[in-house]
Amino acid sequence: MTVVFTKAKPAELVEIHAKDLAKEVVKKGAAGEATRSQMRRFYQEYLSLRQKIKSGGPATYEQNEAAVKMLIAKAAYASGRQNVKLPKLFVDWLKDNLREIKNANDVEAFGQYFEAFMGYFYQETKGSQGRREEE
Repeated sequence: MTVVFTKAKPAELVEIHAKDLAKEVVKKGAAGEATRSQMRRFYQEYLSLRQKIKSGGPATYEQNEAAVKMLIAKAAYASGRQNVKLPKLFVDWLKDNLREIKNANDVEAFGQYFEAFMGYFYQETKGSQGRREEE
């Protein structure tokens, strides 16, 4: 079960829930390079929007709200394509969290959660190899 950023303390999101999600995504077999590239693409797009909203004025979130919510549709489209290996768990987590974003503070809060997830995901896949190393 994934946790939405509005349902836990920020420290728990980045220390516990992001790590648990990364482990679960990898456990379900989603560690290949195609998967990593697809998830990185969504992360980079979110990061760009996050920075734009963070550096803009008070009305910047409202001006970019549609772009933030459009990531829900993009995730749905990407997961429906045959040659895309985007894990359902990741897509559901992303969509659930994006739906909860209501303002610039939410953009930042989810951004930290997303960033932590990506870091743990890369740790779980051990860098560019796309597979877990034996410990």
